[in-house]
Amino acid sequence: MTLSNGQIERLAVGAITNVANQPGCFLVPNIPVGDKGISFDGNISVFTDSSEKKESLFGIVPVQVKGTEVAHFHKGVRSFSLDMGHYRNYLNSDGVLLLVVEVKSDGDSKIFYKSLLGMELNQLVRIYGHQKTKSVELRPLEETNLYTVCYKFLREQKHQPRMLVEKQIFSPEAFQEYRLSSTTFDTSNPKTSSIFEHDFNVYGVINETHFPYKVARIESMATSSLTRLSINGNLYNLTAELSFEQNKTTVVIEQVVTINIYETEQKFNFHFMGFRSLSIQLELIPLVIDLLSGHPVDFEDYGFVLKLDVQKISDDLREMQIYHQNLLDMVVAYKLLGIPENTLFESSDNTDVYLQLLAITKTVNQNFLHGIVIEKPENTLLLNIKLGDKSIVVLYNPKGERLLINGYSEAVLKIECVIHTGQEEEGFPHSIYSLLSEEALGKSVNFDFDIIKRSFDSFDPFINIKTYDWTNQFCLKCVHAYDLSNNSQLLDLANYVYDKYPIDFNTVDYSDHYDRIIFINRLQIHKRLNGTLDEVMSEKLIEIKHEAIAHSDKELLFCINVLLEIKIEASIGFRQLKYETQEFYKDLPIYKLYLEL
Repeated sequence: MTLSNGQIERLAVGAITNVANQPGCFLVPNIPVGDKGISFDGNISVFTDSSEKKESLFGIVPVQVKGTEVAHFHKGVRSFSLDMGHYRNYLNSDGVLLLVVEVKSDGDSKIFYKSLLGMELNQLVRIYGHQKTKSVELRPLEETNLYTVCYKFLREQKHQPRMLVEKQIFSPEAFQEYRLSSTTFDTSNPKTSSIFEHDFNVYGVINETHFPYKVARIESMATSSLTRLSINGNLYNLTAELSFEQNKTTVVIEQVVTINIYETEQKFNFHFMGFRSLSIQLELIPLVIDLLSGHPVDFEDYGFVLKLDVQKISDDLREMQIYHQNLLDMVVAYKLLGIPENTLFESSDNTDVYLQLLAITKTVNQNFLHGIVIEKPENTLLLNIKLGDKSIVVLYNPKGERLLINGYSEAVLKIECVIHTGQEEEGFPHSIYSLLSEEALGKSVNFDFDIIKRSFDSFDPFINIKTYDWTNQFCLKCVHAYDLSNNSQLLDLANYVYDKYPIDFNTVDYSDHYDRIIFINRLQIHKRLNGTLDEVMSEKLIEIKHEAIAHSDKELLFCINVLLEIKIEASIGFRQLKYETQEFYKDLPIYKLYLEL
């Protein structure tokens, strides 16, 4: 039997009136049958109590009711199409509650609802205004109740006046924060608790005032924190990031392992993001092996359990067991080379730090070169081996018991180092570490301040002009290395070496070229360590500045003005230097202080 249009309308209005009049609903429907207005069929008055007095009126919700005959009720959400003119009328009236009622020939009915408010209506008109019709999604009223729907409609409506919706006053950058709300999302109800199935009203907030921004649907969300993970009777405290999308969960543990789980397809993929530190890998990999062996992981802080299908991952398990053994082998190499196990590495220049460390590990443990190319393998060398964004200093000795040893060790201290600056010139004793570059000093993770310091105790680093120049260059490398790494021990090391220079810095003589150089260098070290110079230092600089002016010593004047932070004089003085001199100073640590003025 087919119902007439009048019957469908009466059954639809009757269904809404019936739910509105339920006890405890605090609603008064005013939806006439037959004589209706354009785009609106009536309204529902919302009260705060059952008295229905004017003092308890919370607001009035405009409604449009659409009845449609069906053989079977829709399950879940359903769509309904309206003429675009209706959406424009709704926007001009600050919104409408659209109620679609499905009715069967036996009179049974099911109500679907959609709160159409300013932001969404403005987006619909702006994006789809060229179309004649546009469909929207409605949710079944049985998920909630009509009073809640009407109450949320009025709550949101006051934040979305047409004036603010159609003409956004502020740019996104002006907002202090964003806040989200929804007329349909409800975590307390399993039917409405899936956050990815609901639209959210996004408001920009300035001084606690809400400004409508847009309507959006959340595609993903994430949380990251120190998390307790329980697996196979073991408890781990690791940093885990869980991100959720519809039908997909992504777990990132310690920024090392990523597991993507596709719930609908019951699939997963599993990969490493890179090597971070040996200590993190050693803690994480046993957990991964347990997971690949079929033991469920309980994320205790999230109430989330992860279990993989072990039949599909046997190859991954074997690879992980080999990987774990390689890590255990690395422990030995780390200890022999003085690398702290908690050193964090970042890959750079498309290099894989793990493969680099594995090559070093095999070289150390097997005493045979693996993946390390040395130009003259017959010579004993102090090497700086790059590892991602860092490096290690090692002694390569083809004639020793071990091919590679820690470059900062007692054994290296015993090596006699003689520097020859020219083929014909007589050499002079010096520290073997003076051969290292500033990059090696600044980035070597096995750096040992005490070892390098002691390497300067067996000779006089300022005994003559040759050693003076070589020693001063080493101290400048230490300052450069500090600028690369921010390791203050490098500045302490330079000061320790400069302390061996036989002068009193309080009575430094301007006439002595070498005194002036070391005085300036020590002051820039002091400035890096303390941020400023003390009064005695500044007075001495001003005293020497008068001498420099009298002798037209432009280079010294530039350095003094930088240290005294006289920017304009330092800038003018630098421009007055010859081009070759400018290029020379750009490679000196004083130039960094100049750029920071």
